[in-house]
Amino acid sequence: MAVVAALAYALLLSGTVSGCGPLVPGGGLSVLLYPLPVVWMVPACVAMWREHTGHTGHTGVRR
Repeated sequence: MAVVAALAYALLLSGTVSGCGPLVPGGGLSVLLYPLPVVWMVPACVAMWREHTGHTGHTGVRR
């Protein structure tokens, strides 16, 4: 997932160089790529927080 977010960010940066096309700021593809880093950051932060607190996701209740 991190690789996909990094590629999306690289594409967004390359859009600042071109003067026209779907990657320019406000273009169709750039609008779709902006949320991808956030989609990666939120689960990564949750995973790091769970690892830090030692939360395994199990409540100890048997079904």
